[in-house]
Parts: sequence; C-alpha cells; structure tokens
Amino acid sequence: MEGSKRIRVVNGQARGHTQGGTSLLPAVRTPHCPNLRQMKTSGDFVGVVSFGLGLRRKTGFRVFRLAGPARIVVDVAH
Repeated sequence: MEGSKRIRVVNGQARGHTQGGTSLLPAVRTPHCPNLRQMKTSGDFVGVVSFGLGLRRKTGFRVFRLAGPARIVVDVAH
C-alpha cells in the first residue's frame, strides 16, 4: 500500500457485496491526495467490512456517518 503510515477501518454490521456476490467496493483506490495516498479493501466477511488507508504522514482524522445513502466518512487532515 502506498504511504508510510496506515489507518485500519473496520465496520461491523456492514455489507460490501450484493446477494449475488458482486462487490460494491473497489479493491484499490489511489487518489494521490496530499496525505491520503491509497485505499485498499481488506475484508468483507460475515457482516464485517474492513479496509486500509495509506497515508504520507501521521495526522489527525475523524470518522462520522452520513445518510441518504448510508455511508461512513473518514476525514483525514492534509
């Protein structure tokens, strides 16, 4: 994973795929933002979805939920 620092995000009671098994999550995203370098899905099993964020440097972040559609946001400081 790109970046020298990491954040692991684990979301319980979540689903990252359809009932047919099609993934709803990209395996890898590489936005090359000033601090956020890459995001990789690491798991989707028994209602737990996890992914990792690769950062250029250690910094503050916050996590919150939004609705319509339901989603989580990981806001990483520049």
